[in-house]
Amino acid sequence: VGLDLLLFDIWIYDERGDLFESACGVSMRDVSAGRMKPPQWVVDTGAGFPPGRMKESCLQVSLVELRTVLPFAEKALSDREKERFRRLGDPRKRSYLAARLACKRAFRSLRKNDLTTPASDITTVCADPTRPCCPVEKDHSPVFCSVSHDDRFAIAVIGEDRVGVDVEKVSERPLKSLHIYMEKSELLLTRQSDLGEKRAALRVWTLKEAAAKAFDMNLAESWKRIRVVEIGRFESRFQLDGAPPCAVVHEEVEEHLFTLITALSAVPAGKSFHCDPCGPAQKNL
Repeated sequence: VGLDLLLFDIWIYDERGDLFESACGVSMRDVSAGRMKPPQWVVDTGAGFPPGRMKESCLQVSLVELRTVLPFAEKALSDREKERFRRLGDPRKRSYLAARLACKRAFRSLRKNDLTTPASDITTVCADPTRPCCPVEKDHSPVFCSVSHDDRFAIAVIGEDRVGVDVEKVSERPLKSLHIYMEKSELLLTRQSDLGEKRAALRVWTLKEAAAKAFDMNLAESWKRIRVVEIGRFESRFQLDGAPPCAVVHEEVEEHLFTLITALSAVPAGKSFHCDPCGPAQKNL
């Protein structure tokens, strides 16, 4: 690959997911003499997917757009994953598939871009099977996995210790139930935020969703035990049961907010919450 040459492989599949044709080692040069330009999102190296701060906070991050998940993606599921998939209604199946694909991509990245292991041999749900996981070799330290999805994205994150992630579309929805998941001090922070009430409320909502996953709580517990003490565009701070404040990372991508809690940012000095990688309950499979 050079400045004037691209080298790549092309794999074409039919509507059933069977390989139809392949062409390996295809080289391409710009024959337009510079007249044809790529889209701006290709040129702009700053528009990273996944967002940079999130990549720096954990071992791996994988992001999938739901609209890219084709019907034959079910072939990528392991037997355990298929058991859960078959019990889901049609609206949930695509988001479940996207979350599984994101987990499998993160697993491959963790294995130095492993492209040889069949996708159906990678199981990304625990034995229950309601929680996500990332399979590792027997001689590898356990890793922790968290997933989330909204109407556009599915995201999977992997960390050396507990992680919690949430993604939500920016909307008025969190404003409709402020009294349910916020204390008075949080309501005041939200209404005084320079971000505007809508974006501030969404940061509180996603923070408590991510915390529920990271700290092994159901959502109702998170609403009571997590108190947000600072709301920022890229970072907010919270307390768990009155402990010293901890940080959480936010990223916005095209009107979708991602919120991530990791061991690096969420544990006060001198403490740890390391435990069984299949421990934290996960609502969004």
